[in-house]
Amino acid sequence: MTITEQIIHLSTAQFWLFTLLSGGVAAAAFFFAFRHLQLARLIENTPTTRIAHAQQGYAEFEGRVLPAAEGELSAPLSGTACCWYEYKIEKRGDKRWRTLERACSNTPFLLSDDSGRCRVEPEGARVTVTQPQVWYGNSRLPGREQSGRAQGGWQLLTREIGLGGRYRYSESRIHPGETLYALGGFHTRDDLDQARQLQTRERELLREWKQSPEQLKARFDRNRDGEIDLQEWQQARLAAAAQSAIDQRRHDAVSEPHRLAKPVDPELPFLLSTLPQFAIVRQRKRWAALLLGGFFLGGAICVWLLSMRLAA
Repeated sequence: MTITEQIIHLSTAQFWLFTLLSGGVAAAAFFFAFRHLQLARLIENTPTTRIAHAQQGYAEFEGRVLPAAEGELSAPLSGTACCWYEYKIEKRGDKRWRTLERACSNTPFLLSDDSGRCRVEPEGARVTVTQPQVWYGNSRLPGREQSGRAQGGWQLLTREIGLGGRYRYSESRIHPGETLYALGGFHTRDDLDQARQLQTRERELLREWKQSPEQLKARFDRNRDGEIDLQEWQQARLAAAAQSAIDQRRHDAVSEPHRLAKPVDPELPFLLSTLPQFAIVRQRKRWAALLLGGFFLGGAICVWLLSMRLAA
């Protein structure tokens, strides 16, 4: 029996199942192809700016990665010094790898160009790195010496024929000194931000002091009646405001006024990549081309199924 005859003799439920499946694949492929092309165009059309001269809002930068005041991180699996990491631990199953643990860091780091520096807060970013590291072992946590081994054809072969380790470790990192492409929401601290930070710090101090009533009385109960009256509480608020101003000056001395983070608009992507800009665009366009091929293939199958059925 030919394929055409098999299609003609399909039950109504089977026919519509295959037709809707092929149509659904075509629709999904077109949607994701459009999203990839849309992102590629966004990257191409957003001008790269210098940190010191960037306008507030959505902005694109390229610069060198530096650790922030919090210091460098240590990647959990390899122990490598870095400014950002993402890792995954998987265990080999009968038919597939099962994820046991996965996490990424949200610790801020700095982006520096020839005009200034910017604090990057990576939470919520889509991060791509040049060379993700993958290796294998026989324990839940890898030995640090395993991660340094060359990842060559032997490990690929052992994985494919099932003789490799029972666990697979994946780790992506952004290292100090690497060139980084960044696209996200840019904001420079202003007087209004400082005023809000001062008020927040003042409330935190007063809350801390209220949790130690004896110390609060010892410091502000001037008439020694065992209570904090309104006038004494006002003195406590003035002291908290003064301490907040001191803390703010110390913070400003070591922190960066510029910040890059996830945009307020959820439709705008937040991208961080150690790949050069042209490579990101090329990668997105390749995915779009592959997905468009899937769209045409799925659409052709859907039309063919309908034509065969109607011609019967």
